[in-house]
Amino acid sequence: MSRRLNQPDSLLETRGKIIAMKEQGKTKREIANEVGLSAIRRSGRISCGFWGWMCAAGPGEIVPIAGHFTAEQYRDILEDVLLPTARTFFPESSIYLVQDNSPINTGRPVRDWMENNPDIILIPWPAKSPDLNVIEYLWALMTRNWNEEITNNARTVDNLTRNVCNVWERLRARNYCQRLVNSMTDRLRACIDSNGYYTKY
Repeated sequence: MSRRLNQPDSLLETRGKIIAMKEQGKTKREIANEVGLSAIRRSGRISCGFWGWMCAAGPGEIVPIAGHFTAEQYRDILEDVLLPTARTFFPESSIYLVQDNSPINTGRPVRDWMENNPDIILIPWPAKSPDLNVIEYLWALMTRNWNEEITNNARTVDNLTRNVCNVWERLRARNYCQRLVNSMTDRLRACIDSNGYYTKY
């Protein structure tokens, strides 16, 4: 609940009132009502990070990311997860990699790793183009499934992690990734036709 004051107090006066009311033992809601601020509300939103890869043959591996993701962690994932698992799909050929241009993906540790692994060919990727990166549709599918299957009282980080891994595994039995990869020609054509602006994707 919030309200607007016609004649707002100065910041110093408002701060003084808040301190005095805290000392009197008033709740945050009471303080917010008294000084005309919005009460602090928790959205109930939870989140956790994941890294994953896919190809036309299906999803690769998915890795939970704890805390702040760094270029060093990403380099380790490329070495310990992407490379060995991608080799099960592509044992002899070069591996073409799409990634966005975030500082994590373009940091020195990752650039050095790419230089030392010339069989991983990084496809140049335009900035701010998630509509072209088909793995975004896998992430959207995770969210849709989470919203449909998990009730509010079961929304925990553990349940979210379990749900993401379960959905990821179920995708292995479908040709969803193949359809996404097949759509790339149409995505690129739409991007060119719109001169790089928004497309239906």
